[in-house]
Amino acid sequence: MKKTKRCMLPMICVINTSLIADTERITGNVKERRQAVVKLAKSGKSAIPELEKSLTDPSPLVRRPAVRQLIKIGVPAKKVLIKAMKDNNDPVVRKAAVQALIAMSKTPPADILVSALKDTDEEVRLVAAEALAAAGPENTEIAKLLKAAYHDPSMKVRAVATGMSCFYREVVPFRERPDIVDHVTRIKIAEKVAIPDSGWRIKSDPEENGHGKRWYGFDFNDSGWNVLKTKSPMPKGVTWYRRTFQLPAKPADVIASELLLPSAQIPVFIWINSGYAGQNDISSAEQHGEFALDVSGRLRWGRTNQITIRTINSGKTKFIPHRISLDALELH
Repeated sequence: MKKTKRCMLPMICVINTSLIADTERITGNVKERRQAVVKLAKSGKSAIPELEKSLTDPSPLVRRPAVRQLIKIGVPAKKVLIKAMKDNNDPVVRKAAVQALIAMSKTPPADILVSALKDTDEEVRLVAAEALAAAGPENTEIAKLLKAAYHDPSMKVRAVATGMSCFYREVVPFRERPDIVDHVTRIKIAEKVAIPDSGWRIKSDPEENGHGKRWYGFDFNDSGWNVLKTKSPMPKGVTWYRRTFQLPAKPADVIASELLLPSAQIPVFIWINSGYAGQNDISSAEQHGEFALDVSGRLRWGRTNQITIRTINSGKTKFIPHRISLDALELH
């Protein structure tokens, strides 16, 4: 054992001398510091302390190559990557660290994902949600984290966590569009159509694959679904609601139509006549009593229409379709 230690000492001294020489160059301009980081990586895991220092460099052109080099070193740099994921001020560094830590683990690292889901940057949380969605609810801990991501303030994160990223789209109500906002005082409601609170059909989706079975389709046969009764207990988990409604003839001067729904603290996805209309924004649910979707071009005026809603009911928070209406808008 003593002989092994003596044999390693000269090597350590050589490496440290090289590191000191490279560290001196880091005090130069950004290009020199960046080049020094690349050279440091050639020293392998012995370069970890100096690469860790470079993670706090004032320039992202140095910080980001540093985290990439640490990732190349792999498992020996794991502790540094965990610290970077939690404390680094650069969201690109944090994101890269999270991705690397997930890749190092055979199973989803719950402790890493917990921290990543609390990150202030949407992209970092998105990486965690993607890892959780890919793993699926393989155990109670992962299932709990996945459900926590259902309530993320970012719709992108929620869409991935709920398996709805294929439908996700940016939602801007017609009256809030940049090209319309200056004329909003001229926009009037030509006609308001209330969708009845009764007559909805409901079905739970424990496999969370109703969208894969096109439960939102206009011609989908929902005759086997239960009729929604307001006093009945709501199922937990992914829940779907469907119903048809009639629209009168289209008012002459209508320029757009908005669907209005009550705000909710859980994800709500809406289809009109088989077409995806959009989703709610949980982050604004407390500020507004309702949210609006621009459904212009999706309605069948003077004919039968169909609306489908998918949501995720939790133990305390549920969405019941009520007070839903359509505003036909005109410009005065």
